[in-house]
Amino acid sequence: MKLARITLILPLLIAGAAGAQVRVEVTDPLGSASIKATPGQEVTLQVRVGSTAQDIQGLDMTLDLTSITGGAPPLEPEPQGNGVSARLGAIFSTSSATTDLSAREVAPGRVKVMASYQNIGSPANGPGCLLEIPVRVPATAPDGSSWAVKVTDDTGGNRFTVSSGQGPLPLGTLLSAAVYVGEKPPASGVDVLPPEVSIVSPAPGSYARGELTVQVEATEETAEPARVGLKVLDIPGFLVETDHLPYSFTLSQGLLPDGEHQLVAQAIDAAGNVGESDVVKVIYDGHAPVLQVMGMDTSAYLVGGQVTLLARTSDETTSISKVVLFVDASLLNAKVLTHPNAGDDYQFTVDVSSLDEGYHAVGITSTDKAGNSANWTSSLHVDRTPPVAAIDAPTQGAKVRGAVSISGTASDGPEGWKGVRSFLLEAGKAGSESSFRALAEGHTEVRGGLLGRWDTSSLAAGDYVLRLTVEDKVGHQTQTTSQVTVVKTIPGDVDGNGSVGVKDALAVLKAVAGLVTLTDAGKAAADVDGNGKVDVKDAVKLLKMVAGLA
Repeated sequence: MKLARITLILPLLIAGAAGAQVRVEVTDPLGSASIKATPGQEVTLQVRVGSTAQDIQGLDMTLDLTSITGGAPPLEPEPQGNGVSARLGAIFSTSSATTDLSAREVAPGRVKVMASYQNIGSPANGPGCLLEIPVRVPATAPDGSSWAVKVTDDTGGNRFTVSSGQGPLPLGTLLSAAVYVGEKPPASGVDVLPPEVSIVSPAPGSYARGELTVQVEATEETAEPARVGLKVLDIPGFLVETDHLPYSFTLSQGLLPDGEHQLVAQAIDAAGNVGESDVVKVIYDGHAPVLQVMGMDTSAYLVGGQVTLLARTSDETTSISKVVLFVDASLLNAKVLTHPNAGDDYQFTVDVSSLDEGYHAVGITSTDKAGNSANWTSSLHVDRTPPVAAIDAPTQGAKVRGAVSISGTASDGPEGWKGVRSFLLEAGKAGSESSFRALAEGHTEVRGGLLGRWDTSSLAAGDYVLRLTVEDKVGHQTQTTSQVTVVKTIPGDVDGNGSVGVKDALAVLKAVAGLVTLTDAGKAAADVDGNGKVDVKDAVKLLKMVAGLA
């Protein structure tokens, strides 16, 4: 088994020796810079952690097998316990040492290692402990495929001092080719450094809706990357690429299904080196919440008091961030929710007594964490004024007979208010409440129009009362009456057509001259002066009635 040798200096926390340095080595007993391997072969990298100090307290690093060509080989970072490990483990120089070793693959070819060590005695085979990391070369790796080792400080403190024969190197420097396939190791001077790439936005854990724009930054030491791409790991085969700045990708609405997605940006340079960003998880939600509101009709009429509204809302993908109540487009109350829910009720109270009389728009909006909104709207009518009830015709004291049309007004509020719940038109004998009968009823307003019709032909002559009652939608009532006299004949209406005109006067003159004979009803109508006979005086009085002089 061949091993490669690389030396790093890492300043870690060491008990009793603050600021001391810890040496990390990737060693190759043969002294060469690379391991020659064949496709499908497993080779082992050994990383030695040691110090002249006695107690090493912690280690937080990432070993990254960066591809020069051929793609990243798989690592198998499954710890088998302390001591010697078949896959990834630690060999200590003394049995008195104890450790808590954690290793996991965070990306293809990349292993994160965290460990703490205590009670390391005097080293027998070198200081500290030895980590063994297995690497299996892909079975399909062609000749010329090669990989190199890069060590990353995961503490975020930039505490590594990487050294080589040329002195200190920048963090993240590719140290040496560790594994290669073929007869020759990679030639010196070959560009083996992958581009640096990161997702600038959206931020990890973001919520998204509609079009999702992903901003990527990518840099290369020698030039701009040849192309930059975006992958969605949970959608097999999803890849979009660009070869020019700015590195921005817009995913149209509907392209991503609702749910969590893992975004990774990659950059490829002219030499074929591939760099990938950390995984950025976003939650996409393309649908509005479900919202149901109870407690008020979609068009309510009220006098005052309070109205309690219950808003039941939920969101299938994310959760509700806030529910707000608006009255006349002004924020009246808000419930800002800090916990997920699956159909909770959120209560709001509207103080109707504080609102002016008139029309008010009421709305509730539920917004999920992605910014999608669902809206409920209603109209609220504050009504503190009684309705209007008026009988315009027949007028008070009028004499009527036969079929009578009754007109007037049954309304509430301004035109278009639609505040009338009902109106009732009745007629009855004057002084006899029990004689009243309904003539017409309705549930819409009437303004100066026909209220109903009254057939008096079967009624005895005498005084009657017309009564109109109007009720609005909040329960206010207004009532008006008009007293009229039902007659069997109308004085002067000789021809019985219901009105008095010149024709009636001519009929009286013809009857006086003996040219026509009047019926009994005609004679009764022609005797306008009431002296019991029809003569020229009746004709003259009739003409004065027509002319408005009598």
